[in-house]
Amino acid sequence: MKHIVLLATCMIAGLPRSPVEGVQLVSDEEAKRLVAAKQAEYAEMDGEDDDDDGGDGLDKKTVAQLTALAKEKGVAVGDKPKKAELIKALREHADSVVSDGLDDMSDDQLRQIVADEDVPDDGVDDRAGAIAAIRKHRAKA
Repeated sequence: MKHIVLLATCMIAGLPRSPVEGVQLVSDEEAKRLVAAKQAEYAEMDGEDDDDDGGDGLDKKTVAQLTALAKEKGVAVGDKPKKAELIKALREHADSVVSDGLDDMSDDQLRQIVADEDVPDDGVDDRAGAIAAIRKHRAKA
């Protein structure tokens, strides 16, 4: 997986993406294709490393932090999961989902996407609601 910054609006995983969305996490192949087409460039990420933990920092988090992260990302975990189980589930989830970058965007950027993409914003009154509305809208597109 590679972090990229879009230089132009393009399709990623069948969905339109815009430079205003910020850093995107895509497969190595997708990154190579977009960079070669001059639609993106590789992003420099602070704190990136190649530690044994996959560079995701999960090994440094507590069970409570991992459980909260799993809940936030919608990753199902059983009652009183062990740290290793949480880390495995979160990494499998990350591998199965192409990041859309929405979680890393500012509120202003999210509002701009809602406006630009004509996302229905009925009942959207917080950040999580805006992100959910954008994802739902894009899934229908």
